[in-house]
Amino acid sequence: MALVLWSLLTACDSVGESPEVRILADGATGLSTSSGEIVVRVLRLPPEGAERFALIVGLHGYGMDEQQIAALVKIEPSTPHTYVAIRGFEALEPGSYAWFPVSSGAGPVIDSNAIIEASDRLFRGIDAVTAWLGTDPERVYLVGFGQGATMTLSAAFLRPSDAAGYVGFAGRLPAIDATVVSDVSAPVLIGHGTRDPSVRAEDTDLAVSRLIEVGRRVELNVYSVPHVVSAAGRRDIATWIDARERGQEMTASPPPPLSAVGSAVAKSQGSAGALVDSVLRRAVSRGGVSGNPKGAITIYKFFDYNCPSCRVAHRELPNLLAAYPNVRLVAVDVPVFGEGSVRATALTFSIDNPAQYKAVYADLLASNDRIGAHQAIESIRQHVGVLVDDMNIDPVVEAHLGEIQNNMAALDILGIVGTPGFLIDADDVRTKHIGWDPHVLRAYLKSLSE
Repeated sequence: MALVLWSLLTACDSVGESPEVRILADGATGLSTSSGEIVVRVLRLPPEGAERFALIVGLHGYGMDEQQIAALVKIEPSTPHTYVAIRGFEALEPGSYAWFPVSSGAGPVIDSNAIIEASDRLFRGIDAVTAWLGTDPERVYLVGFGQGATMTLSAAFLRPSDAAGYVGFAGRLPAIDATVVSDVSAPVLIGHGTRDPSVRAEDTDLAVSRLIEVGRRVELNVYSVPHVVSAAGRRDIATWIDARERGQEMTASPPPPLSAVGSAVAKSQGSAGALVDSVLRRAVSRGGVSGNPKGAITIYKFFDYNCPSCRVAHRELPNLLAAYPNVRLVAVDVPVFGEGSVRATALTFSIDNPAQYKAVYADLLASNDRIGAHQAIESIRQHVGVLVDDMNIDPVVEAHLGEIQNNMAALDILGIVGTPGFLIDADDVRTKHIGWDPHVLRAYLKSLSE
C-alpha cells in the first residue's frame, strides 16, 4: 500500500490538474481544494495492475474521525473498488470531528445552510480525490454512518447527479431549505437499526418519503441493532454497490413505513417499565456509582465512551456532586457511537468487581483517544488483569450484546435522544435532561433541595 501511495503522490493525473498533496503525521493525506485542505485516508486500493473500478467515499459519524469508517470495508466486494475516507470539517477535540455544527434543542438542531455548505465542500474534496487517484468521476459512491449518513442523504436530495449512488446508515435527512429540481432518479440505500436510540423509525420514514418525493429510488434495509453497522449491513452495502456497478436496476416500489409497525423493542421485552428498572438496577450493581451511595436523589447518566460531551460531563460532574452531597450518580452505558463503542462497552461488562469496573470506566472516559476494543483491553489489563486477549474479543462481545441491547432499549423507552442523557429520580418522580448543561442540572437540583 505504501509503495502504491508513493507512486500516486509522484504521478501526474490523466484527468485534470492534481491537487497539492501532503502526508500528515498520523498517516492521512491532506489535499488542497478551492475551499481549503481536506483530509483523506486511503483504506483500500485495487490490486496492482487491476482496472480501477468505483471510488467509494466513506463519511464517519459525529465525534469520530475518518478511521471509524474503515469497518464498512471489512467485507470484500466482488470488484476491486478504491475505498477512501474523508475527515469531517469541524474539529471538536483531538481525534473528534463533525461535518457540520449541531446545536441543542428538543433534539439536534441543524442549520440547513450549514448542510449545503458542507455538501459543497465535500464534493470539491471528492473532485480533488478523483484527480489525485485518477478514478472515474462518474463512478463515485458515498457511504455514510451517523452524521456522515446525514451528509450522504442530504447529498442525494441536493445533488443527485454528482454521485453514482448514496448509502446512509443510522442517519436522518434534515429539513433542508433548498428547492430541488432534477429528473435524476439517483439510487439510495438506507440502513435503519430498530434498537437505535438516535434515529427513530419516524426519522427514517421521513427521509425515505422526502427522497421519493424528489424522484430518488430508495431501498431500505432494517437490522435489529443499536447505533452501529452490523456485519450483515456491511455485506449489504458491498452487494448493493456491486449491483449498481453491474447496471442492475432498483425497484421503483417505495418501502413500507417503519413507524406503522410500532416499537419492536418494547413489545419483545414485555413491560417497558420493568425493563428500564432492570437496566438501572444492573447499572448500580455493575459499579459506576459516584457521589453519595445512599443519596436520596439519583442521577442516571447515559453515556458513550466516544461521546465528546460525555467526556466533558465526566470532568465537570464531580463539582456538581460536591455541591449536592445528597446525590448519587449512576453511569449507564449506551454505546451509540458505533462499533468501537459497542466492543469497548461489552469488554467492560466482563468485569465482575464493581471497584475495578469503576476504575476502567473512569480511565476510558478520561481519555482523549478514540475508544475501541484495544483501549478497553489495555485499561482492563492495567486495573484488573488479563481477562481477554486480542484474539478472543468476539465471544466476549457476543456474550454481552443482550445486556447492551437492553440498555439501548431503555434509552429509547425513556425518550432520551443521544448522549449524554440524564434521568433524575427523586421521591419516586423521574425527570429527564438531554445534553450536558451543568447550569440546568444545578438549577434543578437546587429546586429539589428547597
